[in-house]
Parts: sequence; C-alpha cells; structure tokens
Amino acid sequence: MADLPYIEMTGGLVDEVELRFTPSGKAVANFRLAGKKRVRDAQGQWTDGDPIYLTVSCWEKLAENVAETLVRKGQRVTVTGNLEQQWWEKDGQKNSKYVIVAKTVAVDLQFSTYKENATAPATTTGGAPAGDPWAAPPQTEEPPF
Repeated sequence: MADLPYIEMTGGLVDEVELRFTPSGKAVANFRLAGKKRVRDAQGQWTDGDPIYLTVSCWEKLAENVAETLVRKGQRVTVTGNLEQQWWEKDGQKNSKYVIVAKTVAVDLQFSTYKENATAPATTTGGAPAGDPWAAPPQTEEPPF
C-alpha cells in the first residue's frame, strides 16, 4: 500500500470544532477548513480563485488541544497531514470526500495573536520538563569558548 499524499493547507474555520470520543475513549475532533488560491490576472492584479473546502480530522491529544484552542469561525489556521479519501454508500449511491488526517495544527499569526493560557509543565533547573531523559544537566562552570 502506498503512503497517503502529504498536504499543507492554510485557511479559515468554516464552523466550530466538533469533539467526540470513540467507544474506546479516544478523542477525535473534526472541523472544516476553507482556503482560496490567489492568482494573478492578465493585468497583474491578485484575485481570489474558487474556494476549496476540506474536512480536517484530529485524533487523541491533538484533538483535545484543537477543541480548546480553535474557538471562532473564520479563525485562520495551518494544517499539515495526510490526504485521505473516505467512501460511503447511501441510498445505493457510492459517495466520497477528501479528509486531511492532521499531524499538526497551528494558529496562523499573520492576522491574529495567540496567548498560551495552559499551565507550564514542571521543569528542572535546566528548563526541560521534569523527567526528560534528554535534558542536559545544569552547567556548573563556564564553557571553554
């Protein structure tokens, strides 16, 4: 089986994030994202192309963070992930849609600001989270350079 196509898309939230939980307790968040391609016309002026609407699906901790962070319709975000085609049958008709299965979701700071309101994790002297096996021990003397 081939890898799914990778996609990166920046656009505006079309509606509110929907957070649900699977029967096994895994969080899943879905939202729709609208993007437009900007193109130059014959006179060199920028114009908006036709919009594209894609559903974005986020899982587990990413889903919970997205549901808490993306709070208003129109908010601009950048999503990276894999493009997946989903199929279903209704009334004898086979239907499909494309979904971005998100790996990362970020607030687009070009037109708005964002302030972290979560509690910072406990840290060691070196500033890394407590228990981080990659944290370097604090330096006790000046480096030789």
